[in-house]
Amino acid sequence: MPSKQKKSPCFWCFSVPLGLYESSLGLLNLRCLAIVFDLDETLIVANTMKSFGDRIEALRGWIARETDSVRMLGMSAELKRYVDDRALLKQYADSNCVVDNGKMYKVQVEEVPQLSDSHEKVVRPVIRLQEKNIILTRINPKMRDTSVLVRLRPAWDDLSSYLTAKGRKRFEVYVCTMAERDYALEMWRLLDPKAQLINKKQLLNRVVCVKPGSRKSLLNVFQDGNCHPKMAMVIDDHSTVWEDRDQPRVHVVPPFAPYFAPQAEAASDVPVLCVARNVVCSVRGSFFKEFDGNLLSKISKVFYEDEVVTLPHAPDVSNYLMSEGKHADDVADMPVEEIPDVKSKHPS
Repeated sequence: MPSKQKKSPCFWCFSVPLGLYESSLGLLNLRCLAIVFDLDETLIVANTMKSFGDRIEALRGWIARETDSVRMLGMSAELKRYVDDRALLKQYADSNCVVDNGKMYKVQVEEVPQLSDSHEKVVRPVIRLQEKNIILTRINPKMRDTSVLVRLRPAWDDLSSYLTAKGRKRFEVYVCTMAERDYALEMWRLLDPKAQLINKKQLLNRVVCVKPGSRKSLLNVFQDGNCHPKMAMVIDDHSTVWEDRDQPRVHVVPPFAPYFAPQAEAASDVPVLCVARNVVCSVRGSFFKEFDGNLLSKISKVFYEDEVVTLPHAPDVSNYLMSEGKHADDVADMPVEEIPDVKSKHPS
């Protein structure tokens, strides 16, 4: 740094976790931030034969005790949706095929990329019902009772394609879930089948599983120093599962409820994940607008003798995530191309 008093340059030194400086510099030069996704009820809803059975039994009990005819009608419709999907799952588990609307679908064998030398090669029998956003898979291909019916949230393709549009990576992607690891890895594979968001070499480090009852933490997600929490945002259906310090960086989406309220996703002109896409686009544009327009210009005027307290504050994703409702209203109808995407004003 230049000195006001000395002729030669002087230096400040800061201690940071190993690798954090390089990773932060790399993200800044690429105009890239980090995004962390929850899985269940945020991007997917998955059920086994057992969970279907438990939900159906509980609903039947509630219906038997219900006296309000309107509520009873709603619960009966929800029950039918569970029963229909359980029948699909049973067909798949029993015979490796399903009949839907008179058409038979047979399993397609999908080879799971080997994540390390210690992992066995896995081949899964999968059925994809594209029109219904349903995928049937088996967590352990040798055990039929691990068969799962997965419903993907509408507009996931819109959000995921923005993150790496035209080969330009806008966000480094991570997953943080309270689900078991094998399940989480398979759910992410279904969401990212071509490994465009997380490549297979990074997958084991980027899919972070938290014990149920524990709170999620960005420091745990980035424990290898591969991102600073101020450069990360979260997409989750609950913010309270995160540490208090991380909650301002969470964009909360309504829980995905394809059985209880399937019309909720279609009722809005802009699907939930399209709103999320516009939010992350807006946050990224605002972050780098602040970085280029404010921080870089101020840093050039900082001298060695200046106190640390006078240094400009670094941009923080939480500064650009407004309250859930207001932010959604501001950007829900805004085309992505109209949301500011500030290009670098400094050399890479």
